[in-house]
Amino acid sequence: MNNLVLGQNIKRMRKVRGFNQKAVYQSIPLSRQAYSNIENGKSEPKTSTLIKIAQVLNKDIQDFLVEPINFRTMRFRTNKIITEKEKMKKEEILLNLSFWLQNYNFLEKLLNEKIDFIFDKNNITDPLVLAKKVREKLKLDNIEPIFDICGLADNISVKIFLFKYELVKFFGFSLGKQDNGPVIAVNTNEKISIERQIFTIAHELGHLLMHKDSYNSELFEENQKEEIEADQFAAHFLLPNDGFLKELKKVSGLHWIDQILHIKRIYKISYKTVLRRLIELNYADKDIYKEFAIAYQKKYYQNLKDHFEPNSIEPDKLLKSDFMSERLNRLVRKTYENGLITINRASEILNISLNEMKELTSSWNEIKYA
Repeated sequence: MNNLVLGQNIKRMRKVRGFNQKAVYQSIPLSRQAYSNIENGKSEPKTSTLIKIAQVLNKDIQDFLVEPINFRTMRFRTNKIITEKEKMKKEEILLNLSFWLQNYNFLEKLLNEKIDFIFDKNNITDPLVLAKKVREKLKLDNIEPIFDICGLADNISVKIFLFKYELVKFFGFSLGKQDNGPVIAVNTNEKISIERQIFTIAHELGHLLMHKDSYNSELFEENQKEEIEADQFAAHFLLPNDGFLKELKKVSGLHWIDQILHIKRIYKISYKTVLRRLIELNYADKDIYKEFAIAYQKKYYQNLKDHFEPNSIEPDKLLKSDFMSERLNRLVRKTYENGLITINRASEILNISLNEMKELTSSWNEIKYA
């Protein structure tokens, strides 16, 4: 078995148990470095060591040997990944996604709650026309903001996988339907704004709908035409023309910087998305990006470097709670409360410790549902 797969399996089991590395390697015993090398896939442990680790974690060795899915329809462009460390992190993300997806599909099958992807037969290639058609299909008018894009994705059978990756210029990727998807994976690194994460979901949805032929795990380079089309779809899907123009007219008396900030707050999008749409409507030229940065710093004494998303002066900030996928948690609750899975299995699926899982199940009793 691949050492990285083995190590990641052990790491997942350890975290579920709520143990740090020290609690495991001292119980074996093993040196800190030797144990770290096992979890990081840098060395292959002896069978006797695996047995001891399994005993400490109260698991069977077979749990460490579960193989990941071999993805065939993955759109994960790696031309932005430049170091060996980043490549290793990519492999770790895909391993975690594989086990997460296996658990997700296990619950859907157990409860017979598989949802069909309603846009499976889409053949529209114009991103602006498609954005309007998708909003119509989802019963969203041409003014209404999208308040819960993760929930919207859940409802159309697009699974949302959240991960953290140090490369902040890498925002996400997606899997096609053939890999038990579709799945949209989003980088939730703290340096990436929630608005950018929301845009990533819309961007990847555009790829899923318009670029089915590009879902090939052997393709590594980005197609700039497809990237532009996905950006156009996302911008129009999140910020429809009628709503955009209505809000602009409503705040036309404000300083132009505050007009932009108002739009971004209402539609939960980045300021760059608003600027992009202004350019498309010929309300501004491409210099507006530079002009906005200069004017914002002059007005609010803060620069826009390092992916800074201006929202500190707005009345309503976007929070992490605005960006969560709830369907997996609902499936776990239903299967657990119906006695179909144990609390240990529930904690493994949600990748939280047993104590955290116990606290979660206790919290469910606070609100009684009919």
